[in-house]
Amino acid sequence: MKKAIRIIRRIVCLAVLPFFLGSCAPGTDRASSVTAFSGAFVETGRHVPDLAHLRIAYFEPVLTDHSHAGNIRESDEPFVVVDFGPRDELPAEIRYPSIYVVFSQPVVPLARLGEPMREDAGFFHIDPPLTGTYRWYGSRLLAFEPDQGPIPQHRYTITVSDRITSLGSRSLEGPRSFSFETARLSVLDWQLGTGERWV
Repeated sequence: MKKAIRIIRRIVCLAVLPFFLGSCAPGTDRASSVTAFSGAFVETGRHVPDLAHLRIAYFEPVLTDHSHAGNIRESDEPFVVVDFGPRDELPAEIRYPSIYVVFSQPVVPLARLGEPMREDAGFFHIDPPLTGTYRWYGSRLLAFEPDQGPIPQHRYTITVSDRITSLGSRSLEGPRSFSFETARLSVLDWQLGTGERWV
């Protein structure tokens, strides 16, 4: 019986538990044994190398005549504003609207996404003026987030700067201005009164 247990233990150590080779080998000092792991590769007696100087490359950059941003390429369509917002009347519930513009071509590389820039970056001209922060949420999507809410019952006009160019150095074409209005004054409730009481 004891012999059968020893045989089973040796089979388990050799076939099922390769990560514990240091403890299965006879006469091995567990305190001085080091196991190095590299993916599916395991070897005892070697120290794990320092990996701090290595970097991970997720893609191979491909530069073309119309690209300055690795694998981001421009199409043949003109460089214009294809979407913007807000539009029309801004609901009163939205106190801090995000003013955004979407371009037809990439403008910034992926490394610049989310980087905050103050209003003096000069991407938009906003009338009446608003202070806030610009952020690129995509290589084509630029948003302005104001520090304070807009003035009620006002019309805001946004003009995109003509200094913005695509990654392929194309100049902006077509309409560059749009506008929206903040909530107008309106009657929320009214009463005629009851009986002899009038309001």
